[in-house]
Amino acid sequence: MGREQARRLAQLMQERIARRAPAVLNATLLWEADPAPGVGRFIAVWESRDAWERYLSSVAVPGATEMMREVGAEPTLRVIPALYCG
Repeated sequence: MGREQARRLAQLMQERIARRAPAVLNATLLWEADPAPGVGRFIAVWESRDAWERYLSSVAVPGATEMMREVGAEPTLRVIPALYCG
């Protein structure tokens, strides 16, 4: 993902924040410029794995995937378990 793609994806994320699933606690875009053309990582923190799976079963295409495709990137989805340490 190039710099312009990352910039546009960040813009789309901001524009669509009101459409975000209520179970998403936070979402961010990490973009590494090197090695060129760069790597973008859209990271969403969900309230639970169950909430994520319910969301997946309710949509044809996840919102993050849709946005990444709009900027010309094809994402690979990964679920990484996390512990809350608040």
